[in-house]
Amino acid sequence: VLERVRLGFCGRGMGDSLVEEICGSCVNLHTLSLGGCYRVTDKGVASAVRLLPSLRALELTSCERLSAEAVKSIVSLKGSLRSLSLAKCTQLGDAELELLGGLP
Repeated sequence: VLERVRLGFCGRGMGDSLVEEICGSCVNLHTLSLGGCYRVTDKGVASAVRLLPSLRALELTSCERLSAEAVKSIVSLKGSLRSLSLAKCTQLGDAELELLGGLP
């Protein structure tokens, strides 16, 4: 059973539809690394969260197309998420990051 996927810095090859396909096929994932996958948007994060309710670690470093909508999706994982990286997501400001206050 596949539990970890690290797809960091796949560049233009990794977009929302591929994130959805991977997450839909690997529902037992507990670690998903998409750092540097600059084509991933709020839609891809929402798909990952919806399809992987037991996700414990999510790495989105340098995913520059994320907004408050992605953060809202991530907050819904508060029961399972233990590790989150949004480093170098400079488009996310204080208001978006304050939404994460409810995470452990």
